[in-house]
Amino acid sequence: MNEDIERAKYFLQDVGYWCKDTAVILSRRFEKAEIEADPLVLLVLALVVVFFLGSAFWAASIATCRRYNPVVPFLFGLLLPWVFPVVILFALDIKGERARRRKEAQQQKEREEALVRKAEAERRAAEEALANDIHAKWTQSYFEQLARKADGRSAGPFTVDFAGQTMRVERILEAQSALVLVEFKDDHGVTQRVRIPYAKIDRWEDC
Repeated sequence: MNEDIERAKYFLQDVGYWCKDTAVILSRRFEKAEIEADPLVLLVLALVVVFFLGSAFWAASIATCRRYNPVVPFLFGLLLPWVFPVVILFALDIKGERARRRKEAQQQKEREEALVRKAEAERRAAEEALANDIHAKWTQSYFEQLARKADGRSAGPFTVDFAGQTMRVERILEAQSALVLVEFKDDHGVTQRVRIPYAKIDRWEDC
């Protein structure tokens, strides 16, 4: 738009010079033809012509720069001198620019959504891999080794998260192929036994 304004400024300067030169030339020709003509009248006529044609050509120039056919803007520039060029100077976008911006915005949105989906898929895959690694750790041989200390005494107590609950396990009684049998104390301090499937264990730590 700044380029259009600069172009308009130079255009108006050229119009002023043209009006002056045209008035002088016509005045000299009328003198040679022995026709009486007031230079002021000639200048006014030149200004009137330039007023309309200047508006038309400026409107056509703006339309051309913005990739539109200049014929219709030229005619409107004649019908609405200087008003129409000023309006399209600020209101007329480059042809196809608005559609291009919409397309770019849509493509950017799709890229962002694709990145979000990719990040979400990677996060789920990482969580599943971590869960698989954790569950793969819980095996019969693991708990058989964990059940005893180096001196042969029962190991424990342990803090265990499984099936959405947390439990304090006093000791491991028996490790089987798919689950481990443990002892724990209920809310009344009574020793109880429970079988915990390996697949449901989320955490097993020393207290």
